[in-house]
Amino acid sequence: MTSDQEPTQQPDEPAAEEQHPTPAAPSASREVILESISIDLLNAGIVMPAAEFVASVRLAAGYRVNPREIAVALSHLRQAGREIDPEQVAGLLIATRGERSQRQQRHSDDWRALGATMSLKGQDGSPEGQRALIGAARTVAGPRATDTLLLQVALALGTLNAPFDAATIGGVAKRLAHSAPDLRPEDMPALVRRELGALRRGQRPRSARQSSVGGRRQGGNPGARKLKPGQRRGAGLKRSLREGIPDDE
Repeated sequence: MTSDQEPTQQPDEPAAEEQHPTPAAPSASREVILESISIDLLNAGIVMPAAEFVASVRLAAGYRVNPREIAVALSHLRQAGREIDPEQVAGLLIATRGERSQRQQRHSDDWRALGATMSLKGQDGSPEGQRALIGAARTVAGPRATDTLLLQVALALGTLNAPFDAATIGGVAKRLAHSAPDLRPEDMPALVRRELGALRRGQRPRSARQSSVGGRRQGGNPGARKLKPGQRRGAGLKRSLREGIPDDE
């Protein structure tokens, strides 16, 4: 090799990140949400692209609805066995629309799900109605019950044939806050069903049992001597007294 000949060098390979750029997180998240909407639509027997369904819901609602909110409303309508179309979803979203507090920005999906559950049950599912329900439930449950626990209990109760009110939500949450404060969401339905049964048993009146005891007490002394037919009570005692005490002469 002569001095004027330089060794051939391979060009630098582009970095892996340049060859395969990572997609933006919001786009990936949107795709996941649209896929969830597509699955719910198929389960409901509706053949429509998710993006087209989102556009129809926005048109019916009159504002640019977040696809995540559409997914939550669609899921609750399907679970409740309600008719599903863009107008029904838009109506549920309008019923739960409102200004959310900073408290409701945390666990926002659970708050949205609570609003949908309340609206489907004929209650005020607006953000104000949601806060009122959870606030009243917290009064019953006590300070150990967190918003997360109260929301999960409420959502689990919404799937059961059970009262859906602050007293029931708070009563179940109070029991769970003392017995199992660290709970996984997937364990919540079974635990709520168990605690609801215990709560109902604890609220049963005991008047029937007390009255039966009182009735037995009023039934007389079981060891008392029974009278013979035609015998008056106290007749034997009087005869014994006459026989034991002689008459005065």
